[in-house]
Amino acid sequence: MKELLKRDFENKLFIERNRKLFLNVPYLFPDNYKNCPIMFLPTSKKIKVFYRRKHAVRLKPFNVRKYINVDSDFLVGLGIYFAEGSRNRKPKITNSEPKVINQAIKFFEQLSLNLSLLRASIQLHERSDKSFEEVKEFWLSKTNLTKDNIVTVRIKKSTGNAKVKKYGVVHLESTFLMSQILVKGILDNLYIIIGYLTDEQIIYFLQGAFAGEGYVNICKSGSVNTIQYTTTNTKERRLIKSLLIRLGIKVHENSSRGNLQITGYFNIKKLVDADIFEYHPWRRKRLSDGFRNLEKNNIPGLTRFRILNVLSRNPKSYISTTQMKNLFCFSRGPAKTLKGLYLEGKIKRIKGSGKIPHKWSLS
Repeated sequence: MKELLKRDFENKLFIERNRKLFLNVPYLFPDNYKNCPIMFLPTSKKIKVFYRRKHAVRLKPFNVRKYINVDSDFLVGLGIYFAEGSRNRKPKITNSEPKVINQAIKFFEQLSLNLSLLRASIQLHERSDKSFEEVKEFWLSKTNLTKDNIVTVRIKKSTGNAKVKKYGVVHLESTFLMSQILVKGILDNLYIIIGYLTDEQIIYFLQGAFAGEGYVNICKSGSVNTIQYTTTNTKERRLIKSLLIRLGIKVHENSSRGNLQITGYFNIKKLVDADIFEYHPWRRKRLSDGFRNLEKNNIPGLTRFRILNVLSRNPKSYISTTQMKNLFCFSRGPAKTLKGLYLEGKIKRIKGSGKIPHKWSLS
């Protein structure tokens, strides 16, 4: 048997082969854990990782790949974990969307966590009308989970008007200690990993993150109003913001509410083109329908030129302030632009009726 080694071979984070980027797995592990050394036994394709405890009679190996392929599945899974994963305990991802859970399984499998090493517990809201058996059958039919993976279904009691997920929420986790250390190593190097990514790869990461913590706001007209990303962690929120800005998307950060807000036709269109909610079907449809309605309103973006252009082509020769506000999140933007055109004498205000206070037309 080969001698156990410390982490001193290929001591770098990234390996490039055939124009593909890989993470060097031994680099992601620390030299020791709780003052006990972590040792490695290289084999042809994998590495056995040992946690040498002081009183252990027999070492239990964790078989991992030497390299993790930084591909779309890994980056989407990393984005999901960034948004939904636990930080201070065993690796766990929580979500109520089967497609997200399947991507989480793929992510764990890339970390050499076979499906047999994963356990899923389902938390069912007390107001759900589904039985335990119906819930189990749903998740078994919609995901790659097996009966052996689902260890429990339990009732969650709550107060208030919380939304009911009728098939519950899945808590997918690994109970293996070495997997916790590996995931922590990836998260510790997350900002370095992000710095190596291309714009296309960043989109994969954002698709995972928005599947976890994104949301689509729809206004009364049926048009998409705002796309949001919510997290109370300021550092994580600003990372997402910086990646969106890198893709040319303007973002407003609301620190008091702990979210990022993306508004405006062109910013929203970039997220639609990126299929930002590809891994969350309900939000994806909501965005698609909302954006389709936004385009029907014939106002591609709120600028002085576009307002004048729309008014000149509008058969009714007017457009309401309400319509303007419904298309964009912040009423200060449309109000300021309209007021400027009004003071310049380029548009005139027409008194409205009912819920519409006034309308605008060309002077």
